[in-house]
Amino acid sequence: SPVTESCEVALRISISARVSEADAKAGAAAAGYHVELHVPEPSKAWLRSGARIRAATKAIHDVLMALRDKFPECSTIHVFAAVPTPVAIALGQAVNPRMDPPVALYEYARQRAPRYRFALTLEEAS
Repeated sequence: SPVTESCEVALRISISARVSEADAKAGAAAAGYHVELHVPEPSKAWLRSGARIRAATKAIHDVLMALRDKFPECSTIHVFAAVPTPVAIALGQAVNPRMDPPVALYEYARQRAPRYRFALTLEEAS
């Protein structure tokens, strides 16, 4: 059933590598709900065909739609993604600023603590 209170959601997308829940929690401490979209065996070599980019694009569209339905009062979706560039582009194209809450994107660096740092927010221009 839908979560009707105001909340923030962390979305981990693991394709090139696994995004750990601990890293996502450190990057977006206010996110009370965590969702992961992943392939069975994340790897830099996963994206080898057009069919896979189409599958990843569809999955991203589907998960954003499911988040809108499950969390109608969500104020921010925090995205932590380990994905190849074409999937990152598909993610940006999938965000609908008029329908989705602001989508905060985070940049990864293994040497940092926390490993993910806020980069930018995709949202409707005011």
